Amino acid sequence: MIRIIGKTIGNYRITEEIGHGGMGRVYKGIHMTLDRVAAIKMINPRLLGDPEVINRFYKEAKIQAQLNHPNIVTVYDFLEVESGYFIVMEYVHGESLGKILWKHGPLGTPVAISVFKQILDGIGYAHSKGVIHRDIKPNNFLLTPSLVKISDFGIAQIICDTGLNANEGVVGTPKYMSPEQILGEKTDHRSDIYSLGITLYEMLTGRVPFGSDSDTDYGIKRGHIELPPPSLSRIKPDIPGELENIVFRALAKRPEERFQSIDEFFLALEKLKDSKKDSLTRDLESLHLFENDSIKGPEGGPAEEPYSEEEYEEIGMLSSTSYPNLLLSIYREKKSGFLVVDSEIKLKIYFREGVIVFVEGEDYRLTLGEILVSKAKITKADREKALSFAHDTGLKIGEALIKLGKITPHELNSTLESQLREKLISGFKCEVGFYGFKHTSNFNFEATYKINPIQVIYDGVSRIIKNGQIPHNSFYDMNSSIIPCSDMGEGLKKLIFNSPRELKLANLLREELTLKSIISASPLNASDTLRFLYFLYLAGLVEIPSKNAPPKNTKQPKDITLTYDKTQILTEQEIERLTEQASLRERLRKH
Repeated sequence: MIRIIGKTIGNYRITEEIGHGGMGRVYKGIHMTLDRVAAIKMINPRLLGDPEVINRFYKEAKIQAQLNHPNIVTVYDFLEVESGYFIVMEYVHGESLGKILWKHGPLGTPVAISVFKQILDGIGYAHSKGVIHRDIKPNNFLLTPSLVKISDFGIAQIICDTGLNANEGVVGTPKYMSPEQILGEKTDHRSDIYSLGITLYEMLTGRVPFGSDSDTDYGIKRGHIELPPPSLSRIKPDIPGELENIVFRALAKRPEERFQSIDEFFLALEKLKDSKKDSLTRDLESLHLFENDSIKGPEGGPAEEPYSEEEYEEIGMLSSTSYPNLLLSIYREKKSGFLVVDSEIKLKIYFREGVIVFVEGEDYRLTLGEILVSKAKITKADREKALSFAHDTGLKIGEALIKLGKITPHELNSTLESQLREKLISGFKCEVGFYGFKHTSNFNFEATYKINPIQVIYDGVSRIIKNGQIPHNSFYDMNSSIIPCSDMGEGLKKLIFNSPRELKLANLLREELTLKSIISASPLNASDTLRFLYFLYLAGLVEIPSKNAPPKNTKQPKDITLTYDKTQILTEQEIERLTEQASLRERLRKH
């Protein structure tokens, strides 16, 4: 795979990967002169030998560049350089409709109509320019707090283009394809209208009319061609009959029986009693769709508007600092506000006087259901049943699991805190990208969590840093000096350790010592000793002077005993308390 993060493509510096698919990968880039952020789509290098793929990629850029509409992602440029072909596009800070439906279930009638009208506006404009999309599905609609953006015109067709017809073969995504697409017949704008009907059906019910994850492509395609769609009102009784009729008309098997234009489709929705004039922003806010979390905090959790980069008081690149450094700085300065980390993993961490009170994060592996399954608290079947029950009743998945008798309220609260900690630890994977901090103490939720950032650094180093992966050269030089800071004991008192042996190691560090002498006297093995010392360094509890600075203590002790005297870092009572905690944690981890 060609690595381009950190390189310059055209006038853009590539900072991180933000998505990928079969055709290629999408990166975030910054214009070197204008400081404009862009999404840069790169064709898969393995496909560079296929002229048809390259032609399709170029055609996507050319078609989308001709479409100038608020609801369509703008294409800025097409680049051909040594490393490949690139489309430079508008960067949209939002989530795909597909991801939102996956995480939150159906949107509810008023919100679904509000979102869908913007989709119709964008597709209708494309149709007016002679372009049909042909791959309409929720994953190709990006939602921001105020706008819907349509993307991926990779298999779009210009209506007057006679080169793309029945002879081209079947293209599209089976669950959203029209009958004529499936049959390989010539398509027109009414094929898009069918796919839009499927999308609206899913927005209203949380599922597509034909096909589940276990169905074969043949079964899905047969449904589109032969079977009537299941009644929406049987899935969601609150869906009005008039709206159901509109969806069914869009899903007519024969193109001539569908809406004959996007305008006709739009007007039908406008006549509905539930068709509101309210803003999309207010509609989406009502569901807290942009919290980037499958589990919400107390009283629905944080619901602030996402901030643009200019609104952060502090902003920078992760490559110039580190995730642990950011946590440590906020903790020591007792800041209140939220830290946004925009990298391989996206996090929004809320602080009150330096202590973490809530976390939002985007990582499907860290959903409540996944954590409960991984801990063997529930089965995968339990999770699916709870998701379905939650969708049908409007409950959160945790509440649904309690209602179904699968977990207790105590298990839910314990797992929610575990979920927050897992999200925080995932931040150690963030090495490139951006961060921003917004100072504020006005949170729309009552903080029920109090997580020490130093504990996060400790847990992160214990979990993420593997043997031989400490990114600091001094930890590979046995003559490096380790100097304990004056507040080291105070910092350690507030932690929960994995092993009581770590406490004994910490209590050795009463003066400047070489790495070699510490390892020789440590009750831990060499790799665990290095990892614990690295934690102390990241947490600002020990210092490592640069090679240019003379060591403060030139006499290396011949022997270090484990007796405790008045100069020890921790008192005997503190050691006893922390040892009990560490021993308990060690036993729990083994089981």
